[in-house]
Amino acid sequence: MNIYTMKTWMIFFLVSFVTLLWAVFLTSTGTMLGISLVLVCMVVGTNFTVVFMDVKRHHQRFDKVRNLHRDSVQVPARTGAGK
Repeated sequence: MNIYTMKTWMIFFLVSFVTLLWAVFLTSTGTMLGISLVLVCMVVGTNFTVVFMDVKRHHQRFDKVRNLHRDSVQVPARTGAGK
């Protein structure tokens, strides 16, 4: 993971954390309970989707590298010399 990806994740999770804090504040004051519930659902859904897509992209990269490695390595045929 490079530094630019780390910065993006940090900003994303900080924004998510601030949104959740805002939802907790709205809930604790007793006003706008519906809006705070919608905010929490949006943050949880967005985080789940983003993490799921990142894991999926990671697996696709891993499969691509594995396929490239498999295609580039020539496995010698077995001979009967070891018998």
